[in-house]
Amino acid sequence: MGQDIRDRSQITHDDVLALNFIRSPNAFLFRRHYRQGLRSHVMEVLDPVDVRLEQTGQVRDGQRCFPTARPVKVLRIFRTRFSSCREAMDDIRRFQILKSYLTTAYIAGSEEFVVEYHHGGERGILLCGLQAFVPGRILDPWHLSEGDLTEAVADLHQSKPPDQPFASWIQAVKHHAVRFVALVRRMIIEAHLVPDLAGVGNIVLTRTGAPVLVDINNICAVSWEAPLPPLDEKGYPTCDKSVEALARIQTHLTGCPAQRSDPLYRHVLDPRRMAAVNAFHRRFHQSLSSGPSE
Repeated sequence: MGQDIRDRSQITHDDVLALNFIRSPNAFLFRRHYRQGLRSHVMEVLDPVDVRLEQTGQVRDGQRCFPTARPVKVLRIFRTRFSSCREAMDDIRRFQILKSYLTTAYIAGSEEFVVEYHHGGERGILLCGLQAFVPGRILDPWHLSEGDLTEAVADLHQSKPPDQPFASWIQAVKHHAVRFVALVRRMIIEAHLVPDLAGVGNIVLTRTGAPVLVDINNICAVSWEAPLPPLDEKGYPTCDKSVEALARIQTHLTGCPAQRSDPLYRHVLDPRRMAAVNAFHRRFHQSLSSGPSE
């Protein structure tokens, strides 16, 4: 009897094909995405023709090149154990709220679905998502350069189309950043929810200059009433760190620096609260480094 897929540290193409709800034979190849999450397995869904081309190469202008196979979709298999279908649907509803605020312009589109999972003679509920692949470069809020917008995204300039002047692309980045920050702020204020903006790799900067949220698994309730910052089910202060990340994006990409007096930021940017959040942050990463490995 194999290990429950939700408990595996990583999975392969064969593991996906062995799932009871995957059609066999399958027309696609599944390959582990280079960036994995704590809450789900992330698998690239690839066309076998593209994979063969990646492996054997093709001749262009007398030179053989090996183009990387681009995913058709990205499959996410959630690790969460749901006690009921209603519980899984609550997770989907949070994603639908996120989508209603950020729209498909600023999040990777995804079709979430709930399936019956067979394992070890038992049946359970598994939540999955078939997500659009968003090409681009990682926008890390924690490593945006100080200074003006040009300096902040200097190392991300390869995202822009080759025929677009750098100055006009910079203005596109600023325009989209203003819109992105405004939509997330509205979601926080109206829905009292915030997506996980804190993880490195959760946001991709696309060729159009738009920041797109690609990690859509963790959507947290916003609360600053408690004296200590709230932690998610993994023990991480996602709420505070995500709002802090939003403040950094606003400061470095929109030309309108986040102010500590701003009602949205005043709790998160309070030095004493930030010290408590950073203590939880360190404790979380220490627990990851000392945890068991498969």
